[in-house]
Amino acid sequence: MSDAGATRKDRIFPLHLTPFETYMLWDDRPEYPSTVVSEWQFTGRVVRDRFERAMDFALERHPLLRATVRVAKLNRECWVLGEAPRPKIQWGRYDEPVDWPAGESIDLRRTPGLLAWMRADDERATLTFLFHHASCDGIGLSRFVGDLLWSYAEQSGDAVEPTPPLPPDALRKRLRATYRVEEFLDSRGRPLDRFRNSVGQVIRETTPVNPPRGENREPVPYPGILMAELNAQEYRELKAAALARGQMANDVLLERLFVTLFDWNDAFGQPGDGSLTVLVPLDLRETDSRDISAANLVTYAFIHRKRDQIRDRRRLIDGLRDEMAVAKQERHRSPFMGSIVSLNDPNEGTRAVLGGKFCVATAILSNAGDPTRRFLTELPRDRGLVRCGDLRLEGIQSVPPLRPFSRVTVFVGTYRRNLRVCLRCDPRWFTLDDTQAFLDRYMRSIRESTHVGIT
Repeated sequence: MSDAGATRKDRIFPLHLTPFETYMLWDDRPEYPSTVVSEWQFTGRVVRDRFERAMDFALERHPLLRATVRVAKLNRECWVLGEAPRPKIQWGRYDEPVDWPAGESIDLRRTPGLLAWMRADDERATLTFLFHHASCDGIGLSRFVGDLLWSYAEQSGDAVEPTPPLPPDALRKRLRATYRVEEFLDSRGRPLDRFRNSVGQVIRETTPVNPPRGENREPVPYPGILMAELNAQEYRELKAAALARGQMANDVLLERLFVTLFDWNDAFGQPGDGSLTVLVPLDLRETDSRDISAANLVTYAFIHRKRDQIRDRRRLIDGLRDEMAVAKQERHRSPFMGSIVSLNDPNEGTRAVLGGKFCVATAILSNAGDPTRRFLTELPRDRGLVRCGDLRLEGIQSVPPLRPFSRVTVFVGTYRRNLRVCLRCDPRWFTLDDTQAFLDRYMRSIRESTHVGIT
């Protein structure tokens, strides 16, 4: 269906941006774009025309991924449809590199926030997406991919359940889902005390990851994501050991990242007290958000720890567990969301803090669980692998965007009961070997936590 033939409900466009979408657009910069790369790896032979029809089907259900941004209603920037060509898959041989003339950047004022490449031969295929974080988050992309694979499976003759409706006007609920104004204002419409200086409360200057040998001059093949796994047995042992210490598996991954960052900086001579910050995205979706198509429905928690807090493992475990429990419970009134509302008219102080003038997060850690469980319709499985036609989904690799001075970004996900850790380091400062060395340290620390008690 063309944009010109859209239904009346599609005419919710132009659509105002939410505060978080505004922040993602404002924080975008050519050297550190607000874009995410995600790779979906398959075995089997892909049928090109069938896959292209599936792509069109998914784009119809997720209109923000074919929208651009321009000044429209009330003289504010809005999402609009039909002003740029819709995304198309760029096809190539399996060994052909993924290349985009703009590097990792997507200009939402000129093009929709989704690019797609398929690299395939007769036995395997890799589907790579580059998407703008204002257009959607990782869960939104998983929903989009789930619909794409559903359509491909349905065209291939697989027995699949019908897909649930995604009414376009449900996108209006994005604002309420991400920012509930009554959580931040008093009865007179003034900011509550806890949010008046929330930028300073949430975001503090922190220590970046120290590069091992100064600025990197070696080219790093794009996208430079490295991956390691815990198999199903190792993952079970990790969860059991965590439970015995009063942790969840996610708490262990955060704890071990702090330890790895501390040890890394210690090894490479980082001066100062070693204060570190990990940025953790938090999903804001609730039951009534299920019919919202691909969009960005997250907020951020900034978790700070000093050197002495990291060295005391009991204190670190208990503190992180309790802080993350509160952050998840209070996610709809997060100080970070309260702070970025001012970005509709940002002052110089907000720009200085959020604008990459200094390091506000040492690393980024995103844990999305099993992306295939985010699909809106369950697909057939073959020995645990998602199947659509002749294709079997073997694995998924993704990482959050790199930000200025935040030189390590980590994505953790599960699939087939395995735990997959994907990591990318800033290629301006880290070679691929450096990135591998950091990943090795992190995985070693995770595995050690399974067998080592609290000291």
